[in-house]
Amino acid sequence: MKVKSIKYIAPRTEYDIQTENKNFTIHGKMSEFVIAHNSLILCGIIDGKIVAKSKTSINSDHAKKAQELIDSNEKIQKGIIGSINMGKTPVFELCGPGEFKIVLNYSDTELVFLGEVDNLTATVHNSAEGTNERFNEIFGVRRAKIYDFSWEKLQRIQEESDAKIEGFVVRMDNGEFVKCKVKAYVNLHHLKDNVNNNSNLVPIIVNDNLDDLIGAFQDDTKTLEYIARVQEKVADLFNHYVVEYKKLRGSFFNEYRENRKEFAMKYKNHEMFSFVMKTTDESFRCVEEVAERCARQYILNKCKTKASADAFIDSLGVK
Repeated sequence: MKVKSIKYIAPRTEYDIQTENKNFTIHGKMSEFVIAHNSLILCGIIDGKIVAKSKTSINSDHAKKAQELIDSNEKIQKGIIGSINMGKTPVFELCGPGEFKIVLNYSDTELVFLGEVDNLTATVHNSAEGTNERFNEIFGVRRAKIYDFSWEKLQRIQEESDAKIEGFVVRMDNGEFVKCKVKAYVNLHHLKDNVNNNSNLVPIIVNDNLDDLIGAFQDDTKTLEYIARVQEKVADLFNHYVVEYKKLRGSFFNEYRENRKEFAMKYKNHEMFSFVMKTTDESFRCVEEVAERCARQYILNKCKTKASADAFIDSLGVK
């Protein structure tokens, strides 16, 4: 069941692809099994039984789900045994909704056959090549497609396609691979990454840019509930600092008659003190707008790094 590590070699530039490697094949993008991936499934035999293994273990949620799919499919079992008897490790990707989804939505949970790795030479036999007749008969599960179009068309698809597909894998005749993901998918992936990084999530909330992020998780109730909890706490704090700014500014003009020294002695430790001092020349007619701007900046200052943003979220008691 041991598989040698395969080095991933990408062309240096787009120019290299078009000049040094003129012959290439474009595959549908599932997962490049020459690179570690959380949904990658390897198969072996332990004590006479087929065992599915994810990147981490045979006991992970991904491995257990893959095992269920294998145990219920006699054709895939025969294919796996055939590969192992030939000294190869069959490689699959687990695709599905819910906890198995990274970015794209899948209607059903399934194993997609990616290919085989020779256990002795580490040679990769890609299922999408179409040259191996054995792959046409075994496993009985979906395989990545091969597309017959030019590099120029691939570039157009990258720019114009929506995020319903991840992209493509370009495989050169010299064995090199390069991933070509569509622009919409990359943007969506980056957008979703913001939920895992509070230093990105808080600014999105404070700057009222949540619509796109919520849309990206429309089928993920758990994540939407987390975003809503963070939004509620941040909104409450934002409104609190808007009120505090206006009260402190009013005190500066009405109670202290713009006496900066006495005002500073009293309020120098107040969260809004420096903001009031920097905005005393702003018109009273714009006080609400100024208060919101200062409250927003105060919160953003708390979240400049991931560590500080995490501490900020913890201080709000968000779980």
